[in-house]
Amino acid sequence: MDFMKKIVSASYESGKVTRPITCKPDSTLDSVIHTLASQSIHRIYTVDGQDQVVGVITLRDVISCFINEPDYHFDDYYGFAVKEMLNH
Repeated sequence: MDFMKKIVSASYESGKVTRPITCKPDSTLDSVIHTLASQSIHRIYTVDGQDQVVGVITLRDVISCFINEPDYHFDDYYGFAVKEMLNH
């Protein structure tokens, strides 16, 4: 709850009032995808019956339901990128 209050207070300070976008644990994947797309956001907070944050679903989480990356994909990619950056 403290986390959610911090988000709301930060939006008041910036002059832009935005409520955190949430879903319930029993929400369908379809409804989560619809919310992410229609609100143009990349994360949605999962809250329980008392509006306590119990998790976060990101756009990457949703994409990973449909696409599997090969083992060590990110280790190889980012390891290579760092080596290249250090050689310049």
